[in-house]
Amino acid sequence: MLNNEKRYLISRFVNLIGNSIYNICIPLYLLEKFESLMITGAFFTLVQIPMVVLLPFIGSFLKNKNLKHTMLASNVISVVIFVMVFINEQFFSSSFILFMILTMLEKINVAIFNISSQSAFPILFEKKDIDEINSLKSVLDNFAALLGPTLGTVIYSKGGFSVVVGINILSFALCFLMLFEYSAI
Repeated sequence: MLNNEKRYLISRFVNLIGNSIYNICIPLYLLEKFESLMITGAFFTLVQIPMVVLLPFIGSFLKNKNLKHTMLASNVISVVIFVMVFINEQFFSSSFILFMILTMLEKINVAIFNISSQSAFPILFEKKDIDEINSLKSVLDNFAALLGPTLGTVIYSKGGFSVVVGINILSFALCFLMLFEYSAI
């Protein structure tokens, strides 16, 4: 049985890998689909704008929220967004506008999860353990940042964008389940 600290760290790690995989596969997908660096660059600029604009307000919004519920909701929202991305890819010939809107929503949602999980950190752990656990969290965060793009590139090259989206659905569902069992937040 995993203790609460391990559940938190593993769920955060899985969430970060899922985000890293998606972030590396978006340009691969757009370049394959449109063969244009201009469209890919414009896409990334446009999808970042809502998150950048809302970022200062997200912290205030989360100030009095239950962090466990916020992280759980964030993972559910990610699953829903990625199911919609999958449906868009499979049944709507990948509507560019819908894909952009869903990616914008996911960027905002990722910011909410990251702020919630960072804010929960000092609440979750005793002062005497915080330095050790913070070191482990940093190692896992950096490992996710390294592993995610590598995995994403391999998965995309072998299975395509739909497989990447399917893996993201599973990763966020797993993160939800791990956090759901977490009792300390």
